[in-house]
Amino acid sequence: MNKGFGLLLVCLFVLALFASSNAVAGNWNSGSGASGLNSKVLNLKARDLCKVYTSSKDSKYKSLVKKELKKRLIDDCVNTDWGGKTKIGALSSDDSVIYGIEKVFKEPNAVMSEFSNPTDIEAVERERKGPGWRYASSIVEGSNKVIIYNHGHGGRSKHYSLYGYGIGHHKGRKKGLKEKCDWYSAKGINCYAVLRKTASQKSNKRANYGRSIEAAEVFQHMTKHVRKLHGDNVKICYVGHSEGGASVYYSSVFLKGRHVSISPGIIHTPYTWKGTYFQEQINDVNLAKNLTILIGENEPKKNSGYQDLIDGLKGYQHVTVKIIPYFGHGKMSDNRFLDEIGPEVITGCNF
Repeated sequence: MNKGFGLLLVCLFVLALFASSNAVAGNWNSGSGASGLNSKVLNLKARDLCKVYTSSKDSKYKSLVKKELKKRLIDDCVNTDWGGKTKIGALSSDDSVIYGIEKVFKEPNAVMSEFSNPTDIEAVERERKGPGWRYASSIVEGSNKVIIYNHGHGGRSKHYSLYGYGIGHHKGRKKGLKEKCDWYSAKGINCYAVLRKTASQKSNKRANYGRSIEAAEVFQHMTKHVRKLHGDNVKICYVGHSEGGASVYYSSVFLKGRHVSISPGIIHTPYTWKGTYFQEQINDVNLAKNLTILIGENEPKKNSGYQDLIDGLKGYQHVTVKIIPYFGHGKMSDNRFLDEIGPEVITGCNF
């Protein structure tokens, strides 16, 4: 009787192994497109994708999953223990793979410097392409309040004559960084606004450095730079619009200060709302600190992702979401409307 029962268990174990190997092979062979992975695997959040990677025994399948992780700028699932016991309770910063984001910085020792003349369009275009990053600023003597501003996708995709001052643009939109900083300095706040330099790329959107890393890298470098200029008593507020606004999610988890995200990017960045996470990486929304999100009333009408963001954050008391009546995505960063948006930013910064 016991012998027969033991034999039955062995048979069941062999069948289970066979089914498991077939499942892996099925996932691998039923993939579509260049990735070789099926849509169910491709739609997994990074945390779950890492679990698949660390638990897989099939080397070919594992290689395909690793390529997908690389696309998401995740190169370290090893130290997460996701392949072992399940993590219980709230995540900490040590659990987040993006905590190692400095590994993929293009210029880890970058020098940040001011534009020689932030109103000279051609000089700006020449200078921003060099090593390090350039910024426009407006300084208030004796003030320890600082805004570090991160512009949107358009600042990388357009010549500064179009993005910054609306020269030759029939709508005359003005998003100049110097003008923006001057508005805040008139309110007693030091302002530094970096002009990023990585050109837009239509291909490989998910892994593009400019979309994924540069804005966070700028925040990191400017934090060190500002502390050297203003001392340890400085009060920093990280502010950004669209693509730059999405990177404020990152700053709210890892950088000390206040954080104001204006119309955070839904399309042009992987730093976006993913249910209970801020990013394709695993930054849990519960890790955010001192975060305010400003969204124009008309934005959800153009992109349902903003409504998802608004609805998803309703249950989180530590994140403030404010809707700006009558405003769309463009108006939220246009300098012509700083008198409406600026005070909301200052409130979010607690200045």
